[in-house]
Amino acid sequence: LVKHLAKPQAKTERVSCNIIGPTALGFRHRDDVAEITNLLFELGIEVNVTAPMGSTPSDIVQMGKAHFNVLLYPETGETAARYCEKEFDQPYTKTVPIGAGATHDFIAEIVCAINGFPANLRYCLGVVLPNRAPLPAATIICAILVIFTLVIPMNYCASGLTILYMHNDLYAQNWQV
Repeated sequence: LVKHLAKPQAKTERVSCNIIGPTALGFRHRDDVAEITNLLFELGIEVNVTAPMGSTPSDIVQMGKAHFNVLLYPETGETAARYCEKEFDQPYTKTVPIGAGATHDFIAEIVCAINGFPANLRYCLGVVLPNRAPLPAATIICAILVIFTLVIPMNYCASGLTILYMHNDLYAQNWQV
């Protein structure tokens, strides 16, 4: 469907993505889409199209407007994600965000996709992301990466974290454990 309906289009003004793979018959797919949509919203990213679940042919036509694709279910959406990557220059996520570690990697992939970094996560995480970020949400994304990296391994016992963006670096201050 994507190959025949989706067309190259100008990217949306705000950073957006397509969620590819969920189906109406999939177990818990609606819940997964709701959670991922909420996470993306918190990162300042709009969802352009969710396909195939709930999409119409006119929605599929609009898929070229997104900046990248979130591939939630490779078994049903990988062919479409690869096509969009090739035809519309839309990178897609390879990590399915199940659990804290995979969610951290998923967010890192999104940061790489938005900023045009290679998919190599070690390289991406070693770079100061706000220097090349084309959107204000990059600071929020970096803050979430720091929180996932520092807070979750400490078993949620950290409080009072203040993240400051100073001189193009992130600093964590005011830890109270």
